[in-house]
Amino acid sequence: MSRGERIALTKVPESDDKRLIVKSNNEGLGYRYDCYEYWLKNRISSKHFNETVYKCTKICENLWRLQKKE
Repeated sequence: MSRGERIALTKVPESDDKRLIVKSNNEGLGYRYDCYEYWLKNRISSKHFNETVYKCTKICENLWRLQKKE
């Protein structure tokens, strides 16, 4: 089973007003950018949210590359 197929079968909790769930992208090597919720506007800007998701995705990609090298 591919990583994408395993992700599709994994049950991920839904976001609510107390927590934000950022789901992984279809490849399983990072995170999705479409998880920004309207109730976050007073807490974090969409730009800052996307920058954070981008940085987290880069960490995942770099870790995956290191593991692949080994």
